[in-house]
Amino acid sequence: MASIISRRHVKCIPRPSVEPAAIFGRFSTVLSEHADLGALLDRMRDLFADLREGRAGPTSDPGQLVEEFRRELRKHFTLEENEQYFGTIAADRPELKGEVLRLLAEHEDLMGALAPLQAALQEPARRTELTSLFETFREQLRTHERAENALLREYFDLRS
Repeated sequence: MASIISRRHVKCIPRPSVEPAAIFGRFSTVLSEHADLGALLDRMRDLFADLREGRAGPTSDPGQLVEEFRRELRKHFTLEENEQYFGTIAADRPELKGEVLRLLAEHEDLMGALAPLQAALQEPARRTELTSLFETFREQLRTHERAENALLREYFDLRS
C-alpha cells in the first residue's frame, strides 16, 4: 500500500455535507460500477484460461481487454475520489477519515498492480504467468471492495 497520500486525496476530505438522498444515489452508482467491473474481470479470467489452455481464437485480444478494464477502473476510482463521495464520508464522519485515506491510497496501488499483467501480455514467454498474475490482482481488488463496503456500512451505521 502507498505510504504517502497525494494532494488530490487530501483535497477531497473536509467538504460540506450533501443531502442524504444525493449521497445515497452516488453510492448506488459506485456499487453498480463494482458489478460492471466484476463482469470485465470475469471476461478477463475466461480469456486467460483460454490462453493457458490454447483455446483462444485469433480475434481474442487480451491486451485490449486489460486496457479496457484499466480505463474503467480509473474512471471508477475517479468517481470514488470525488469530494462528494469519499469526501462526504470523511466530512460527515471524521472518525472514518483514516479509513477513507487508506482506501484512496489503495487506488494507486491497484492501478500499479495492473502493470505486471500488462507486461506479461507483451512477452509471449510470460503468458503462462497470466492466470496467477490475474488472480493475485483480482483478490487485491476484491479485498479493497470489501473494505469499501464495510466503510459504507459503517457510514450508514449498518452492522453486518
